[in-house]
Amino acid sequence: MLSLRYFISLLQFLLFVAVMPPQSLAIAKDAESISPVEVMRFIDNGGYAVKKDGRIIAAHNLHKMFVPASIVKIATSLAALRILGPQYRFETYFFMDAKQNLYIKGFGDPFLISEEIALIVRELKKLGCQRINDIYLDDTAFNISTIADGSGLSDNPYDAQNNALAVNFNTVNIEKDQTGEVRSAEEQTPILPLMTELAEDLEPGIHRINISQARTGSNEIINSYAGELFRAFQHKENIPGDGIIVFKKTPDNLIPYYTHQSSKGLEDIIAPLMLFSNNFIA
Repeated sequence: MLSLRYFISLLQFLLFVAVMPPQSLAIAKDAESISPVEVMRFIDNGGYAVKKDGRIIAAHNLHKMFVPASIVKIATSLAALRILGPQYRFETYFFMDAKQNLYIKGFGDPFLISEEIALIVRELKKLGCQRINDIYLDDTAFNISTIADGSGLSDNPYDAQNNALAVNFNTVNIEKDQTGEVRSAEEQTPILPLMTELAEDLEPGIHRINISQARTGSNEIINSYAGELFRAFQHKENIPGDGIIVFKKTPDNLIPYYTHQSSKGLEDIIAPLMLFSNNFIA
């Protein structure tokens, strides 16, 4: 596994070659001959350049033309590691009011997935949560008013819209058989009412759907998905209660009942981000 220092250095190399105009380089004569072997092991179709004191001291495929892809992810990852630190963990806040309604306030944990939610609900039960009536979703930590640049506005998972309280990367994995029966295509994710609704016009088979493009009012459906998933795990843990699932800002006078820190540190999040060039995490 790459050390953090080496990983940051590699990101810097890639970012440098992506943004530096070739005509501005004073290239050392032996630049192509001193490519570090340890860097080359990770390059199948690409190149890099290392600059020191205004001259290139190491390079590979310096003048070869490539189709650029996901360059911003490099800068985003490097900035996150430098500013937040490799062990930073995203947090999600949980509040209970006097009527045993649950408020969930998200802060952008990209790995708020089914397995993580199962752990959260289990912890709520351990802390003495005896009932959950209404579930209120608070995504106000993010102010995302426009579609991200480059979005194809498609149902494909890579076009999933971000949100402060998104679950399962804002995608659902649905299986529909020849009889029209719908079930979750993931063992760790229970069947939800939203899945049945989204599967109405689907052909038999397995479908991974970007829910933010599934219908108008993307924030509404994103919050519904999160709420339904928490509700399903609530019932799985035999915590009684039912009620509405809607967006609602957390009242200022409520004190957090539980603050959940993600199971993954930032270093563990950036690895799959870069490996799979994951637009949603970035």
